[in-house]
Amino acid sequence: MHTILFHVGDKAIGTYGVLVALGYLSGCFYLWLNRERMGMSFWQFWILMYCIVGGAVLGAKAGFFLVEWRMFLDDPWWMIKDWRSGW
Repeated sequence: MHTILFHVGDKAIGTYGVLVALGYLSGCFYLWLNRERMGMSFWQFWILMYCIVGGAVLGAKAGFFLVEWRMFLDDPWWMIKDWRSGW
């Protein structure tokens, strides 16, 4: 698999990020189509979506910290300042 899918200006768009985003979007679409059958209201659906995305971001950051904890101890703000660091 190619690590860089395409470029937009001087920004490289990674294949992994695009595939993860497509996975989230297809999951949201599936839930949207089946929400009434599952007994979800409009607002319950959106609360669930925000919880899923928020949990994914926080879980990814926690996992990144567990793997790269030595780098975090050297410079704690590095994980927040550098957007290429798994944030």
